[in-house]
Amino acid sequence: MKVILSRKGFDSKAGGVPNPILPDGTLLSFPIPAKIDQLTYQDLQYEGVAYSDILTQLKPKDLKIRDWNCHLDPDIRPEAHLNLPQDWIAGFGQINQSQSYLRNQNVGIGDLFLFFGWFKQTEGNPCEGTLRYVKGAPDLHILYGYLQVGELISE
Repeated sequence: MKVILSRKGFDSKAGGVPNPILPDGTLLSFPIPAKIDQLTYQDLQYEGVAYSDILTQLKPKDLKIRDWNCHLDPDIRPEAHLNLPQDWIAGFGQINQSQSYLRNQNVGIGDLFLFFGWFKQTEGNPCEGTLRYVKGAPDLHILYGYLQVGELISE
């Protein structure tokens, strides 16, 4: 079995702010912005609050973020979808160079992907619109999820 570390979510270039560690301890990894995808931050939620609303609380000077499209990869939180497809299963996908690299490394069924990202502690209440980063909280790189390859799908 191979173990692959895969950085996901917002970083200093894609999104520009850390993914939040919510006051309840949840590691909320935001999907990266992507113009070609149909999904938007308004289509995703945490505890009934749209990701777009959470992002505008954390990035109040960037209100256009509400209309951004995003690339949900990995898709490991069924409760994040406002409209969960009936046939939903957790998934992770690569295309182009990344897909070729994994193929060349013989990544296959049974191999394990560990997802990590850049996180920072928050305080306040996202439901009340008061979520913000904790002043002086350290930037952390944290493992927050995994998927084990069960099937390979290629076009």
